[in-house]
Amino acid sequence: MTDVVETKRLTSIAGDIKTVVIVTDSACATGHTVDFNMDAADAKGRVFQEILGSSLQNATGTTVASATWSNSTGILTMPSISTGIHKLTVWGY
Repeated sequence: MTDVVETKRLTSIAGDIKTVVIVTDSACATGHTVDFNMDAADAKGRVFQEILGSSLQNATGTTVASATWSNSTGILTMPSISTGIHKLTVWGY
């Protein structure tokens, strides 16, 4: 597994719903992963128990595909995408 390299991460919380927006570096590719099953010691902020939805856009803002979420591991995996900068938006609780 190759971790997505994040160049920016924004997190917002409204009630129980959390939204995380991640901008990746230019090396983001098919199969790269984001681990949302972290604890407070990871210092990345929020733990998702369930992802309700996600949107993945390429550098031009075109929605390319949905990432795959594994509830058992907390890992979100990039689908078949062109290598490059992407914006991943994830919402859940």
